[in-house]
Amino acid sequence: MIKFVSYFEVFMASASEQQDLLDRLESLPFSKFHIILVLLVFAAIAFDNMDQVTLSFVIPQYSKEWGLTPAITRIHPVLGIGGTLIGAILGGYIADRIGRRKTFNIMLLVFSITELANGFAQSFLWVIVACFIMGVGVGGAVPIAFSIISEFVPSKQRGIIQILIGVVSIGAGYIIASGLAYIAMPIFGWRFLFTIGVIPAFFIPLMQKYCPESPRYLISKGRFDDAIKSVRMVESVAGVSHIANLTITPPKDKEKAGSLKEIWGKRYRVKSILIWMYGGLWGFFNFSMLVWLPTVLVTRLGFTPTGAAFYTSEVDFASIPIGFLTAVFFEKVGRKPTLTAYPVVGGVITMLIGWFGTIGRLEPALFILLGTVVYASGFSLAGMFPPYASELYSTDVRASGTGWGVSLSRITGVIGLAFIGGLLASGLKVLSFFTLLGVPLVIAGILMGLIGIETKQKRLEEIV
Repeated sequence: MIKFVSYFEVFMASASEQQDLLDRLESLPFSKFHIILVLLVFAAIAFDNMDQVTLSFVIPQYSKEWGLTPAITRIHPVLGIGGTLIGAILGGYIADRIGRRKTFNIMLLVFSITELANGFAQSFLWVIVACFIMGVGVGGAVPIAFSIISEFVPSKQRGIIQILIGVVSIGAGYIIASGLAYIAMPIFGWRFLFTIGVIPAFFIPLMQKYCPESPRYLISKGRFDDAIKSVRMVESVAGVSHIANLTITPPKDKEKAGSLKEIWGKRYRVKSILIWMYGGLWGFFNFSMLVWLPTVLVTRLGFTPTGAAFYTSEVDFASIPIGFLTAVFFEKVGRKPTLTAYPVVGGVITMLIGWFGTIGRLEPALFILLGTVVYASGFSLAGMFPPYASELYSTDVRASGTGWGVSLSRITGVIGLAFIGGLLASGLKVLSFFTLLGVPLVIAGILMGLIGIETKQKRLEEIV
């Protein structure tokens, strides 16, 4: 097997020590470099997730200020989700073309600028246009973030780090949004909740300083000297000594970066079927459950609006600690069994809630108990799905493959919102509502059990 060696490295070597570059990346201890990378990505994703909750607080405020009705303002979240699905596809494609770090920073900048612009909004049109563009930044950042983590963190720690970022950042975003709405909005007004979204822009210089471009990406582009420099930077930030002679094994197969044709080619077809269907089924459940559950609790099950808000908040917060358990399951038990069990259990419990509601036995305590399981399942799948997708594709199409999977969850989310909303307006029964949401989750779990691939503690090059 031919190996390309940096002759500069050989000339400068003070010892005969030699190691393959990717082996070196894998063998590095979890260090200061990884901690900085994880914290930056975590903070960026947390702020992205915060914005989704922010809408629930600002829409009633600007509706009152501008005299808008729900029939008009419902356009806002739909356009926001539409922006995220376009961003997921676009961001993944660009990241496979020009690099992970550069594209991630671009998406953070798009998000931050549009959030700041909304802090000065003077009309509904202003808000929804900025929100759509902001959604592009949010949607684009997610698949890139997990591609970055997949390609830098050693396989032994990759799973648990990905889930902590994916799951806990969602909870952190929700908590930040809720806390600011409670503390700051009465003082500074609803525009302040948007303005605070400019903070991720300040992460960009830190990304530039401490986080180099992915060596795996650089190797895939034939930029071998740059890949060596990238690993040297990791070693320096990590505070470990350099390996004197780093060698590079060029990839055996070369795909066209970001190509949808490659994603659906023979090599990835089964994986893409899994990712698209799993993401689509979960997305249908997730967005419809989050948006329409409070309405069902009030209009079909006799909860007061205040009670519905309180109990769903309790369920939300109770499910956050489960995210830490999920990280352990994902890494120790395995991706495939965890991604199989969570949707099956969540789907069955969802339908069980509908049954208890139908027979008039859904007391608040029982709802909190069962609802915590359901929310924890959907909440955790939001954190597990993108990281798992990022592991299934090779470097040339990793961000694009992940982006398409994430975008499918947004597409079916929009479809679900409209479809379930229409049925509720037509008198949809309680059991039917929960069954329509529970069945897709169960199907997703069965699908993973049948064709899912275990990636636990495997190097990315071993998986594809």
